[in-house]
Amino acid sequence: MGRGSTRARIKEMALELFTKQGYEGTSLREIAEHLGVTKAAVYCHFKTKEGILAELLQERTQPIEDVIAWAEAQPLRPDVQQEALRRYEGALAHAAPIFTILRENQGDLRDLAVGASFRALLTRTLALFRPPGADLVDQVRAVTALIAVHTAAGALSDADATVDEKRAAALTVGLELLASAHRTGLPARQCRSTEPFGSPGT
Repeated sequence: MGRGSTRARIKEMALELFTKQGYEGTSLREIAEHLGVTKAAVYCHFKTKEGILAELLQERTQPIEDVIAWAEAQPLRPDVQQEALRRYEGALAHAAPIFTILRENQGDLRDLAVGASFRALLTRTLALFRPPGADLVDQVRAVTALIAVHTAAGALSDADATVDEKRAAALTVGLELLASAHRTGLPARQCRSTEPFGSPGT
């Protein structure tokens, strides 16, 4: 195995184990044992399991970072926010496994740099969808639109529909919520908000 392929296998196995038994419940030694290599072989690529998680976060959320960068460069108008939600939903599938790990291990990751990076990403994302000048009810509608595309497919695991159908339904509801959040007709800001609001699903 080449160096590049070994590094990729380490990340794949770490993602699997973090998902199954949690971040705190997984050690570098276990990752090595599941791969059939020595701990020293894993250590050659990653000094800590936080380093593995940080690289997974960066790679898995890059499509979302691209959506955020696009949206932040636009005027914060309702049509831009609608398009941003469509693009965000499309990028979410790649990031969903790492989002699940980070959400379910918040307590263990709260004081780590990777946890801070995750919170910063969520804050930037939420800032894209809060209607400028909106009252609290409309802010909740906008945030719920984001939560819908994050959680609906998983929450409807027993529904008689394909994953793609569930995702499409969640996006439809999200877009409707986002549109209703602009019902006051207030003029759109020309610069984005950077105020934190919280995180979806927490």
